[in-house]
Amino acid sequence: MNRAPLMETERLRLEPLGHEHAEAITPVIGHPLISDTTSSIPHPYTVADAHWFADHVADESRHERVWVMLRKDTGTLVGGCGLVVDDERREAELGYWVGVDHWGNGYATEGGVAALGDAFGGMALDRVHACFYLRNPSSGRVLVKLGMTPCDPGSCADFLEKNGVREPIQRLDIARDRWRQAQANAPG
Repeated sequence: MNRAPLMETERLRLEPLGHEHAEAITPVIGHPLISDTTSSIPHPYTVADAHWFADHVADESRHERVWVMLRKDTGTLVGGCGLVVDDERREAELGYWVGVDHWGNGYATEGGVAALGDAFGGMALDRVHACFYLRNPSSGRVLVKLGMTPCDPGSCADFLEKNGVREPIQRLDIARDRWRQAQANAPG
């Protein structure tokens, strides 16, 4: 697995996560609402956690691509997104987080489009899926904007464990062919 490529969108620069980002991401990703709405980000989140994550992503055996999302005009860190790849199944799980101060600006969708472009273009994967907590419908709306649709009932877990509590989730996915068709029909 190659390191995540540098990517740009209309408003964002997506840089591969590295140790140079540890100081910047810690206060943003460390907000309690970020941990509360994601499955794997701890709270409190420390600079040591950020360095551990950079090492984790750099481990070639992990097959992950993770980006920090920076506004192109100011360089401000707004969030991050990533793909955990299952090479055998030729699919990945998409994850993302956006700093609380940047919620509602479409950054998760914009970063997600770029990550899906890499998944279906650069990596030529067949499918990408993502999960969201039902109590976080905003995240579900992002996935729908990305063209994802709910998986068949019973085809995946309906709950994730979060802080010792089973929480209801929904899993959505999109296949490469459906992604290409949506991109071909996109305006502009």
